[in-house]
Amino acid sequence: MGIFDLFKKPVEVEKDKGHNVPVNPQPLQRLKLDIQRWRNAVQTAEAVHNPYRVEVQRNYNEVAINAHIKACVERRLNLTLLRDYDFKKGETEVEIENTQLVKDIISQIVMAEFYGYSMLQLNDVVEGIATVSSIPRERIIPEKRTISTASQYDVVGVKFDDPLYEPWLLWFPTPTETSNLKCGLGLFNVLAPYDIYIRNANTAWSEYQQIYGVPLRIGKTNTRERIMRDNMATMMSDMGRSGWAVVDIDDQIELVDGGKGGGASDNFLGLINYCEKVISKVILGHADALDSTAGKLGAETSTENAISEIQQKDGLKVEQLLNNYVFPKLVNIGLKEFEGVLLCFENNKEENTETLTTAEINNKLMANYLIAYQMGLQPDAKAVSELLGIEFTNNEAVLKETIQNRLDNLY
Repeated sequence: MGIFDLFKKPVEVEKDKGHNVPVNPQPLQRLKLDIQRWRNAVQTAEAVHNPYRVEVQRNYNEVAINAHIKACVERRLNLTLLRDYDFKKGETEVEIENTQLVKDIISQIVMAEFYGYSMLQLNDVVEGIATVSSIPRERIIPEKRTISTASQYDVVGVKFDDPLYEPWLLWFPTPTETSNLKCGLGLFNVLAPYDIYIRNANTAWSEYQQIYGVPLRIGKTNTRERIMRDNMATMMSDMGRSGWAVVDIDDQIELVDGGKGGGASDNFLGLINYCEKVISKVILGHADALDSTAGKLGAETSTENAISEIQQKDGLKVEQLLNNYVFPKLVNIGLKEFEGVLLCFENNKEENTETLTTAEINNKLMANYLIAYQMGLQPDAKAVSELLGIEFTNNEAVLKETIQNRLDNLY
């Protein structure tokens, strides 16, 4: 390169004329989450003049790795992904090749409930198969309907309704909580304080166990020679990682545990359990929803009802978005197999409820009949058969054995 080349006009790089939004990849740095950082991030997202959600989404990345929250999110996601559904044209069921595409879109629709929104970019259709990729949420400014392409904090970028990109973008917002927001902040914003409390409790619990769970090594000596005391201190330090002290013969060290009963560790565990119950209630509708077993015989409980409500709510939203918004867009980019197609979830809730309720009634009736029989009463076999819908026959061998046992007991 010569010196005169410095004065030449730089050659402009031709812009990508494809339909992919040119987002400059940039890692989102992870920072320690605390209450003040959470509040500052929410205030930035709710700003009237220059809102952006980089800090909010940064916080959500930390909330999402909480083990209990992750398990609840997976459970809620599976409530929709594992449901049976059909693709129909009118009353006729049809086969769809892009089933994985549909599953990926359903996942992002459900995940929008936690992050506040999701945006997908449709990729090129290759041999009738299409895929999607996610637009980083921290690059999306819902209030300006803009995707920041150069950097995370850039307020200028690609508009949602840009005619070059709009046909290939799928935008899934959630309802807003405040008037100045164009979409919601998501459930992770509600769960962030409880995640912080769990982190703090775990940290304090670890410190408590380090102090009270491991014996303190104490070296006592009456020597005043610095070298001798330093040698003892070195010896105590080299013995392990637990706490140690070198004191005089008459000195006493007392560790006071402020807890009662099981110790202060019960306080930490109580706070963690409380926060986890709140998290389960927010995500799954019931405090015990994560540990309960759905579908057990006769288990028509409030837990199952809460989970069912969440499932029906998410399923209805997925059906409406896919049938009224997503499938028409897929047709426009060339996926004709979705033309006139509707996704319909199978609703077998009523059938399962009827079966479980009948089984529960039968179990209770049989238990009551057994109690009556043990009291010496003889239920009418014909009436029991008609009530339960089960035909009973006498077992002669068992009947003789029962009579003989009663005779033995009498004599």
